[in-house]
Amino acid sequence: MLKRVLPEGWLVQSCPSGGDSELDEAMMRIFVEAFELWARKQRDYGPENIAKAGEVGVSIRLNDKIERLRTLLRSGKVPDNESIRDTWIDVCVYGAIGVALNDDTWPHAIAVVRCPTCGSPHAVGCSRDSVVEEPKVEGEK
Repeated sequence: MLKRVLPEGWLVQSCPSGGDSELDEAMMRIFVEAFELWARKQRDYGPENIAKAGEVGVSIRLNDKIERLRTLLRSGKVPDNESIRDTWIDVCVYGAIGVALNDDTWPHAIAVVRCPTCGSPHAVGCSRDSVVEEPKVEGEK
């Protein structure tokens, strides 16, 4: 049953796959593993690096992982460093981070705007010359 793979205190009400408890357990193990990887990395990095880059930054990191997967899968080459499986777990984590940013639940996320000068997306308040400044509140100088 799912209780065997869930961390203590977690509860799943039903069998999501429609009765295939083996698949349910496998999927739950993957999600728990992805969460645990995210938690370990957050202890090292903290949330600020993601907050600074926002969804655009996460999409770039995710694209790097996808390109790595595409290259390895097409070539059939065994990677020297992280395994293909590890890369899939990273994709899962980056997807969840993207959802948290999109849901506005990631702490200290910086708004991204399209720069009127160059047309590129930039974080409000970053050091680039062409960044759009935050709008001033009426009455401020």
